[in-house]
Amino acid sequence: MTDKQPSFDQIVNIAELREMFELFSSATGYNITLDDQATNETLISTGWQEICLKFHWHNPVARERCKADRQKLAVELNVPGAIRLSRCESGFIYGATPIIIEGHHLANLFTGQVFFSPPDIDRFKKQARQYGFNESSYLDTIARVPIVEKETFKALLHFLASMTANICKTGLLAARLKNNNDETVKNKGLLKSIINSIPDLIFYKDRESVYLGCNKAFAEYAGCGEENLIGHTDFDFFPRDIAEFYQEKDRNIIDSGRTIINEEWITFPDGRTIPLDTLKTPLVDSGGNIAGIIGISRDRSARKEAEKERTRLTTAIEQAGETVVITDSNAIIQYVNPAFEKITGYSRKEAVGQNPRILQSGRHDRNFYNKMWARLSRGKTWRGHLVNRKKDGSFYEEEVSISPVRDKNEKITNYVAVKRDVSKELSLEKQLRQAMKMEAVGTLASGIAHDFNNILSIIIGFSEMVREDLPAGSQSARDLDQIIKAGNRGADLVRQLLTFSRQREEEARPLKVQPIIKEVVKMLRASLPSTIKITTTIDPDCGPIMADPCRIQQVLMNICTNAGIALGAEVGRLTVLLAERRIAADNLPAECPLIAPGTYLYLEITDTGCGIEESIQSRIFDPFFTTRDKESGTGLGLSVVHGIIKQYGGEISVTSLPGQGTTVHIYLPLIVECIKNKQSEIEDVPQGDERILLVDDEPMVGNIISLMLQRSGYTVTFFSSSSEALTAYSNSPDDFDLVISDLVMPGMTGVTLARKILALRPDQPVIFCSGDNEAIEKAKSKSLVISEYLMKPFNKCMLSKAIRRALQGGRMSAHCVRDSDQ
Repeated sequence: MTDKQPSFDQIVNIAELREMFELFSSATGYNITLDDQATNETLISTGWQEICLKFHWHNPVARERCKADRQKLAVELNVPGAIRLSRCESGFIYGATPIIIEGHHLANLFTGQVFFSPPDIDRFKKQARQYGFNESSYLDTIARVPIVEKETFKALLHFLASMTANICKTGLLAARLKNNNDETVKNKGLLKSIINSIPDLIFYKDRESVYLGCNKAFAEYAGCGEENLIGHTDFDFFPRDIAEFYQEKDRNIIDSGRTIINEEWITFPDGRTIPLDTLKTPLVDSGGNIAGIIGISRDRSARKEAEKERTRLTTAIEQAGETVVITDSNAIIQYVNPAFEKITGYSRKEAVGQNPRILQSGRHDRNFYNKMWARLSRGKTWRGHLVNRKKDGSFYEEEVSISPVRDKNEKITNYVAVKRDVSKELSLEKQLRQAMKMEAVGTLASGIAHDFNNILSIIIGFSEMVREDLPAGSQSARDLDQIIKAGNRGADLVRQLLTFSRQREEEARPLKVQPIIKEVVKMLRASLPSTIKITTTIDPDCGPIMADPCRIQQVLMNICTNAGIALGAEVGRLTVLLAERRIAADNLPAECPLIAPGTYLYLEITDTGCGIEESIQSRIFDPFFTTRDKESGTGLGLSVVHGIIKQYGGEISVTSLPGQGTTVHIYLPLIVECIKNKQSEIEDVPQGDERILLVDDEPMVGNIISLMLQRSGYTVTFFSSSSEALTAYSNSPDDFDLVISDLVMPGMTGVTLARKILALRPDQPVIFCSGDNEAIEKAKSKSLVISEYLMKPFNKCMLSKAIRRALQGGRMSAHCVRDSDQ
């Protein structure tokens, strides 16, 4: 267009357009009004029904109200193709759409005076009385107001706007031709040209479904010219099943007098098949009688594809494992997917209409949420980590991304949150960190065990020797008893370190846990305050596990004792549950995500005590970590428990809330077949007089062992150097009945020494001793036939029994002495 924009009436023949509108109003019963955008002048107003002509316009108040309704409907109507629907103050539905050509807003098109549903008669009775109308006559006119479907109404409004816009384009072309001194003949043929320029399929039929006319697009669809179409029916152009379908819809229109939209599929002569939305409406003659139908068909391929895309998107969201939540701009939930229902426990019905704060756990303060919403309000995406609460009150953690959704005017209309439950991943991460700690501390424990046990061997050994020389009951003897007791406590501490780090093996056998639980509970009832109620739920049919009964008792006592301390003198409850659980690969417990699928003995110990602060929950299995004072514990209790459970192939975890108590979850693998426990018979061994070669790189350790042996009647040759010991043995192999050697020695290890000794004399009994359990295990794998293995520290009785077994059994036995042999 030129800089000076022509007015609407300069590019459109108002009279001809009014004639077209009158035909449309006559056919549909809808009124049409066209207002000039620049002057707000009404250019065309036609089709108004009696309700306005006889009533509303004759009342000044009602007339002004109608005018105000129309002005309100046209506000901000400035986007091509936009449609606004409104119910006027008098109770009728109207629609409006702008006529915008090449970016210029020329006019506003109004149509309506319809109902979307049967009218409220009481309202119109009241309205008649309000304005002084004759009620009976007024209600008769109300009954003649068309009732249409909303989508049908919008489709008709689209059609009017499209037709008017095309007329305007044609008129604009005419105006430009006029400016170039080209005359355009304006006649009724203009209407045909306009209709032919519309890509939608347009056709007209009489009451017998005989074609009266069509546009170019429909003629191409039918495969003939318009002149060959007029006077024929669908049976002359289409397959019989399609023709019958078309005529059935025609009869429905004529019989009902209503506008209907059908979904149809058509095939063009060139083989193209496309889906159509076909709007059919009654064609009404000047007398108000239905003379036929008007049809408009529109290609809905793009809309169909968009619907498929929306279906794919909806299906993806509905089946996604991540939670999807959509809220309005005020954070009111409008949609949640099934994953939300599964994770939170809230159904879609319960969630929609609520604020997401129903999930708040209390773990985040107000400032946290203020910062989040400040960013979202600026139109930015917020990403972060949330701890939320499920419907059942339990907590879960999730990674969250919340993004604003904008409309075409850049206004935020919605927020979309995509959230992933990471509770199991975080639990797995914590357990992996714990496993790494255990591995590191286990390596440390193994490293110090040898040296520490050597020191304890010296302390305990010399103390026992001196104790034997003192009168029984003397003060000095009692003092030495305390030293020996302290030394044994140190040895027990080393054993605990090796146990939780899985460096020390125990005698495992098929074990039913039920009797042990009952025995521990019996002891607890006697030791815990009467204010603590102990309840048990024990499945008597639970199968056995492979474990050492003393270690299982140690696990139960440690955990239950901690629970008793947490309860204190307050009224509380301690609950012990035992059951079998089948763990499937697709349903791993959240508290133990590392566990392998299988059948487990599940032990749950719960107290209602003070709970554990979240900040220290990740450290409770750390060695030497304790919240008690130094006089009350070493901090090894739970670390030893952790080591025992992991040693037996199980898993352990703790869940706790401050002030609400603590639950310990233990899973131990069940065994199907019980393996008979091989009991080692320990016979009484007298003292001897054999000759023993003793090798230990620690002179003090060697001296105390020599003293023990000599007091038992043996002849001892001691070397602190393995090389010197080998030289002495090589010179006189038959001078020795037994070799006792430390394993970990500089220069030449005990294994190397034993291999060379056995090469000289294959029947030589050999006893290995060490303060490092790992060294003993490695020695066992060297394919050497060793008579005995002794774990330091040991006393004279243990040593004497091991010597007698070695001398009597020669190379037939391979027995590792533990504290159970004492």
